[in-house]
Amino acid sequence: MMPFMRFKTVLTACSLAALWMSLASAAPLEGETFLWEIRSDSCTVYLLGSIHIADQRIYPLKSSITNAFAASKALVVEVDVTDLDATESGYIFSNAFYTGEADLLQHLSAESRQMLKKSLRRYGVQLEQVRKMKPWFLANMLVSAELAKHGMRPENGIDYHFLHLAKKRGLPVLELESIREQIDLFEELVNTREDLLLRYLLGELATVEAEMNELLNAWKNGDVEKLYGLLNQQTLNDPELKPVNEMLFTQRNLKMAAKIERFLAKETTLLIIVGAGHLVGQDGIVQLLRDKGYRARRF
Repeated sequence: MMPFMRFKTVLTACSLAALWMSLASAAPLEGETFLWEIRSDSCTVYLLGSIHIADQRIYPLKSSITNAFAASKALVVEVDVTDLDATESGYIFSNAFYTGEADLLQHLSAESRQMLKKSLRRYGVQLEQVRKMKPWFLANMLVSAELAKHGMRPENGIDYHFLHLAKKRGLPVLELESIREQIDLFEELVNTREDLLLRYLLGELATVEAEMNELLNAWKNGDVEKLYGLLNQQTLNDPELKPVNEMLFTQRNLKMAAKIERFLAKETTLLIIVGAGHLVGQDGIVQLLRDKGYRARRF
């Protein structure tokens, strides 16, 4: 599970089936990627920016990425969503629904209620089926439904791809965060912002395909500036959304960079995969580590 990534761009894309197949079968052109090598005196960390949900256009991966995985002694991800235990799954669902007399509609404006009803009709869902869902859970459900319309699946994402390979290879898998931390973030994020965030996401569902085409192409081409612009164009310019950006990225970047720094004190080689949005910009993890004096080289 993953936070909404930037709220305007929820990592979705679509392409013609013929194009998918031609991209999947063609040899990848070598060039700059969202992969950085971070070195200390004793450790090498390969830091890879992920697209969490994708189609097949991002494959096959460039050799610099596959070579980094081959050289690594462990894989590190934000959260290993392929291995949730009963306690973790229970924590998700215990926080995903209102209890007692509370329900979603009590937290939405009249405008948002109308937008929600219209969106639900698009997916053949009745309002009564979702009225006990909290906004973050409902938003994830609607985004997943929109992604599915365009063949977008989490299992096509970079995280899933390497988690599968790591477990096939018997490679240790470590986490930078926990599922509890991410759910708690959702809860804090929507506190007093339920109407704003849900209304914002509902308004973006219709344009998500075009935005994701741009995003996936930027990732495929290693275009850091383009990807950064796509992820930040709305959240950094809208005063109401700036606190969302701060919680989803700035604060988490600091925490993840600190954990990566602890890895860099060890004698090992690691592939660390986080959402690409966490790596770019002046408050991104790469720059935070550079500011600490670590050597960073981009592939």
